[in-house]
Amino acid sequence: RVAIMSVATHWHALRMAQRDEKTGLWTYKDLPRPQPMEDKELQPLAAPAHALPASLEPANRVWGSFVDVEFTAPFLVDGMRSTRFRGPGLVVDGTRGLVVCDRDTVPIAVGDVSVTVASSVVLPAQVVLLHPTHNFAVVRFDPARLDGAPPPDFPVDEDHYAGVKQLEQGDNVYVVAVTGDQTPVVRRTRVAARTMVATAECAPPRFRCVNVEGVRLDDQPVCLGGVLCTDSGLAVGLWVSVSSQDSSGKDTTNMLGLDIALLRPVVDALRATGRAPPLRSLDVDLWPMRAAAARAMGLSAERIAQAEAEASASFKRTPQLLYVAGLLAPNTPAAGLLHAGDVLLEYDGRPVDNVSQLAVVSAQSVDLVVLRDSREITLRVPTTELDAMETRRVVHWCGALVQKPYRAVLEQVRRLPSSVYISCTLYGSPANCYGLRPGMWIVEVEGRPVSTLDQFVATLQELRLNCCKLPNSTGLRYVRVTVVNKSLVTRVLSLRVDNHYWPPWQLELDADSPSGWKTIPQL
Repeated sequence: RVAIMSVATHWHALRMAQRDEKTGLWTYKDLPRPQPMEDKELQPLAAPAHALPASLEPANRVWGSFVDVEFTAPFLVDGMRSTRFRGPGLVVDGTRGLVVCDRDTVPIAVGDVSVTVASSVVLPAQVVLLHPTHNFAVVRFDPARLDGAPPPDFPVDEDHYAGVKQLEQGDNVYVVAVTGDQTPVVRRTRVAARTMVATAECAPPRFRCVNVEGVRLDDQPVCLGGVLCTDSGLAVGLWVSVSSQDSSGKDTTNMLGLDIALLRPVVDALRATGRAPPLRSLDVDLWPMRAAAARAMGLSAERIAQAEAEASASFKRTPQLLYVAGLLAPNTPAAGLLHAGDVLLEYDGRPVDNVSQLAVVSAQSVDLVVLRDSREITLRVPTTELDAMETRRVVHWCGALVQKPYRAVLEQVRRLPSSVYISCTLYGSPANCYGLRPGMWIVEVEGRPVSTLDQFVATLQELRLNCCKLPNSTGLRYVRVTVVNKSLVTRVLSLRVDNHYWPPWQLELDADSPSGWKTIPQL
């Protein structure tokens, strides 16, 4: 068989190993890395658009905006189980090279992204934004590498893009999507249901889509994803793959449609400033509640009449209220004010009738009226800023990949032991052999408390320096590490340090690097 393999030396060094017969150690020699071509040496490549047959109308209106997105993760951080992902992307701004795709295609920030235009030109890209609650990501490629005009922006229905309209049960739509071999799929169908997106907490913890409504179709095609559009080819929704797990812990994916209006705040900010917009959250998992259930909890007849009036005035919806199903972070200001079971009635003086009002907000605090214990309570709730990249630093030590706990981890713990979280242990490493496991927190090293990554790195540097000062020292050998697991059970482990085969290093986010990350060889 013949296969094409991509060789990336910016994550893993290209080295030659040779055994030293005297010591028994394998010594490494760094080999020259392939030098990337200079920008002036790169010739722009043509990516001619291919029209679809007339029988596939109205797909031609949006087909030119489709690209193929591939993502490769060098390490299993942020709860990843796999390293390779692929799916369709849609060009939202061709002049800036902005492409939107689902988070089943680009799940994390640590990795290599490539965008294939017109099935012929492969361009490197960088992750710009990972939406922390909704199921989409934005990547950027350099349109100057294309000979000619970049792919066109995919056309949108302005009323749906502005949020004036949204997809409802019974609406007629066209699905324009692609299969695994990039074959177009076009199907006319109807919206079967509009419901809240339900995803389960995963093990190991990873991103899950929350606080958003999605639509299902009568006749859903088998595909990787695409767009929902009108009979004139204007997009009204994204057709995306949503990742989750079933009750047995097996990974699952479901296809559903998301309103196109979810993209507008992000795309408008990227166009205006070139940066992701500030995203803030109440850190609660919201879920709909029927008016009858709210009445049983003590909601007044006046409030129910108000909900019915709001429902009749917008989107043909039945009366629906929202309540707090759970907290997404245990140590935020909102977690100390909002309780599971609270029914949300007002948000900054306006009735709460749609989850999109509260899923992501821009204000540093919001005024809420909630129903709790049959009484209405007014609260001013501070919001929490969400990181559009989630992870910005990874530390490797003795085969353990350590990072700050990301959002999905915070959702699954009652109390945060520290900010030194083990995301992965590499097979055969000291960390793997001596009992460090993914999902543990390091709280002490040699009796020294470590609560942040900076403290962890500083402690390792101090121990290594002190050991080297000892006479006849050959290097630090065993280290006592105190860890806490998800159930808050504490253990003390003795780990044999091996800096020869498992040298320490760090990854840090770096926008100037081609991959978006830089490697710091030593701690």
